Amino acid sequence: MEGVSGEEGKLKLLSLSNNKLYRTSFLDHLKSFPKLETLQFSENELNGSVPWAQVSQTLMQLQLQSNQLTGPLTMPDVTFPNLQCLSLDNNQFTGKMEWNEIWRQFPNLEGLYLSWNNISGALNWSQFPPGKPLWYLDIRNNNFSGTLEFEGMPSMLSLFRVDGNGFIGDLNLTALYVWLRRMDTKGDIIDAVRSEKLANKYKEFKELYTKLVHGHLDENSKLTTLVNNTKMITRSIEQKPGAVQWDAGVRGEVVSLYAHFRTVDTVKRTILFDDEKKSADTLHVVRAKVLLIDEVDVFFNKEFYGSCYSPAATL
Repeated sequence: MEGVSGEEGKLKLLSLSNNKLYRTSFLDHLKSFPKLETLQFSENELNGSVPWAQVSQTLMQLQLQSNQLTGPLTMPDVTFPNLQCLSLDNNQFTGKMEWNEIWRQFPNLEGLYLSWNNISGALNWSQFPPGKPLWYLDIRNNNFSGTLEFEGMPSMLSLFRVDGNGFIGDLNLTALYVWLRRMDTKGDIIDAVRSEKLANKYKEFKELYTKLVHGHLDENSKLTTLVNNTKMITRSIEQKPGAVQWDAGVRGEVVSLYAHFRTVDTVKRTILFDDEKKSADTLHVVRAKVLLIDEVDVFFNKEFYGSCYSPAATL
């Protein structure tokens, strides 16, 4: 990229992921691109420490996951006021985490991904300044230790993963319950009216699911009938590439649709059989192979929430 100038360019995103790049000298040239917001440099062979001195301060997203970065996770000497997403997971970082340094250098960070490293230290919420717009914190599979507290957690936090560390002690479930009661996926306060609505929705789902399971979990029931009934719930909506129907009316059928989905899964995995060695009411559960795509919301920024999203498509 030597000799390339971006002063008049419009480059906003540069993706160099999944190569065998190991030099960082090109980063100096990227500083000439004033509109560059996202740099994707994951799955390469970058080694050593994070080359902060060569990283443009205009970046909003920096993705360096799945490289060979090593040593203590040092912070830059300058502030990155625009950086919202920092992905350093799946490297070989070591040393003790100083959370207050993170927020001092990245004051507007919304997503921090540090999983699959060897970083140690405690998770001290007092080092997380109040009012920080932190939405995602992923520190799985490190060497963090100490007690795991929920009191004082950031109010905006919607994804929090700490699997595979060394936390000990009793969980303060009361503090966790209080935190969950005042949170929804957007970080807003859930008032009493909406809490009651959620409880009623779950009650409606449970009653319908139980009824459907009891009605179809017998030898005379046919799975095809249940599947057809499930399809009929949204019979007027058929998503095809290039012809997506944004029908908000389906929201009123979510409880019924989910109850039918769960019933189809339950009935499909449960086979009734009766032979000489088994009683007639014995259930044989077959574990189906399922592709689960979870936490799709992590791919969206906070501006997305409230907009339409349709995960259904005709294959």
